[in-house]
Amino acid sequence: MKTKRTSTKAAAIFIAMIGILLLVPCIVTAGNLQPSAPPGPTMKTLDEIPPTWSQKLPAAQRFVIVLDGAAVLDKETGLVWEKSPETFSGTWTDTFSTCYNKTKGGRKGWRVPTVEELTSLLGAYGAHIDNFLSM
Repeated sequence: MKTKRTSTKAAAIFIAMIGILLLVPCIVTAGNLQPSAPPGPTMKTLDEIPPTWSQKLPAAQRFVIVLDGAAVLDKETGLVWEKSPETFSGTWTDTFSTCYNKTKGGRKGWRVPTVEELTSLLGAYGAHIDNFLSM
């Protein structure tokens, strides 16, 4: 019987302590709320806006040589292509490994493009590709 009274008293004390903690206002300091510097500009230049699939650029404006002349940035898709890709014949696995281990323009980790990424070039070079396919 004594154990039941003790556990009841302990539960009552616990509940009372929780109630007191909830009723006592806590003092919290957030530190200095003033910004350390004025906010930066919120407007971006056209070069800072990421590419969107809704824009179509002429080939002369679409591609920019980057990575010390080793690659080309496609401003329409945001993809970076090797400027002068080497021809390679091997298995599919060898192709992935060759791309991944390649270093161009001081960058590693290249990859095989998807079919959709390759077809994104058709708009810029459609006439050249059509001539090649008709040979």
